[in-house]
Amino acid sequence: MKVPLSFLVASLLAICAVENVLAVSAIPECIKPPQEVVVPVDGTVLLQSPAFPEAYPSRSNCGWNVRSEEPGQQVRIECPSFKLTNRNRNGRCLDFLRVNEKRFCGERGPDVVASLLDVDFRSDRRRNSRGFNCSVTTAQAPSRSETPRCSQPPQSLPVAPGDVVFFTSPNYPNNYPNRRCGWRFTPAASNMRLTLACNDFRMQNRVRKNRCQDFLSVKAKGKFCGRESPEVTVTNKDLVLEFKANKRNNLSGFNCSVSGYQAPSSTPAPVISTSKPITSDPECGVKYEATEKSGAGEMKIVGGVTTGENEYPWQAGLVFAGSSSVFCGGSILKSTWVLTAAHCAENIAGRENNYEVLIGAHNLRVSANSETRHAIKRTIIHPDYEDETVDNDIALLEVEPIEFDRRVMPVCLPARADDYDGVLATVTGWGTLSAGGEPSDWLMEVTLPTMSNGECKATYSDLITKNMLCAGLEVGGKDSCQGDSGGPMVTVRADNRAQFEQIGIVSWGAGCAEPGKPGVYTRITEYLSWIESTMASK
Repeated sequence: MKVPLSFLVASLLAICAVENVLAVSAIPECIKPPQEVVVPVDGTVLLQSPAFPEAYPSRSNCGWNVRSEEPGQQVRIECPSFKLTNRNRNGRCLDFLRVNEKRFCGERGPDVVASLLDVDFRSDRRRNSRGFNCSVTTAQAPSRSETPRCSQPPQSLPVAPGDVVFFTSPNYPNNYPNRRCGWRFTPAASNMRLTLACNDFRMQNRVRKNRCQDFLSVKAKGKFCGRESPEVTVTNKDLVLEFKANKRNNLSGFNCSVSGYQAPSSTPAPVISTSKPITSDPECGVKYEATEKSGAGEMKIVGGVTTGENEYPWQAGLVFAGSSSVFCGGSILKSTWVLTAAHCAENIAGRENNYEVLIGAHNLRVSANSETRHAIKRTIIHPDYEDETVDNDIALLEVEPIEFDRRVMPVCLPARADDYDGVLATVTGWGTLSAGGEPSDWLMEVTLPTMSNGECKATYSDLITKNMLCAGLEVGGKDSCQGDSGGPMVTVRADNRAQFEQIGIVSWGAGCAEPGKPGVYTRITEYLSWIESTMASK
């Protein structure tokens, strides 16, 4: 059997990404019923989704039962590469990796330590992603004396690189008492990351107005309760936690850990504005073309090229707070409004403090002078969005004000009612270079012909609604891909070729750039009234 080169490269990269690994002992197949997997002392077992690094198949149902060969030792699972479909608007994982009853999806994989790991992978029938590549190693079981107490005021607890400090709610695993106390975890060295994860989390559910009565709060990240456990990473700062319980409905609480990692050294470029700000409403849809395209001609998106720096000044990226890893795209409509896909925004809703909108970026590894980050104030998903059919896949994010200049500008909405069949349209994003492949560090573009919905239904049948717009080549080779979701599809205005208007939002498709399988985009002209009324709302 011929093994794809991409598989070998991805496997080697994943193995190299795991710290302190002496040997890879096995890559056991994901099967049902789950097979028993024994992790050797000082060895590593890799658990991968079926077909990794290509997109996993639909309707997967398989897993593993994992333990250490050394009695008394625990095993730890962590995932250097993890990308499943995001949670739906109800907070439910449609595709997920379940580890000891906790489900993981989106781009936040597990970091769990336990004596036994019951690992189960499930996928539904739509929107499959790259999947996961996880490592399982042995870990020394912590002694009870190493578990820091919850105190008031919180004691400072140093965490060194490689340390894993476990802590629990008072009286765990029995019901916690009425109490207010906390912990302060401090990096024991310079240039460190501290990562918080929970193996078990059971607290009183949210009540009226979405408030937590009993909660574990993480400074600057918010309060967590119910089954919504925190998954937080901070760099070069203390991780400050507070536990609080009221007088009723006390549950078993939580069992969590804080892990210390040496962060990669980097010196970001200073953010210095070199353009004169535009204080009035700027002209929309005008490209910035003061520089030549960086890396033009390189194959990006799928079959596209790298854009010029800030060439598409309306481009936005959705990122986890403090991160530069873009998981979805977006576009600037006004100084406080960003347009994206509902399937990107559904995981943000109710968790806005955990996310930011990245504006003015080009190369994600180098902070540009034009680059700014904006907190999300509100997430508004179209009320008729349906995650099963991906219909009405549109959302608006209200953000902290964006300052416009020639490098950061809004895009135009369509000026006329048109079906936009048979026009050339450009899609931009930082998504993967192939189905299940690696994302790009550089913003990229690809130009595609649109088609009528009748033509598109020849491939997708009744999955195509009047709210969708399709684009692609019959021979394939060019397309948007994973990670481009939510990003803009634009075309030149018929009455002013110096301006671009957004006619689509990257939504879904079968694979990427496959012959006869066009990409599917949200049709903007069906939502002009909703967009305008939503942006006018308070």
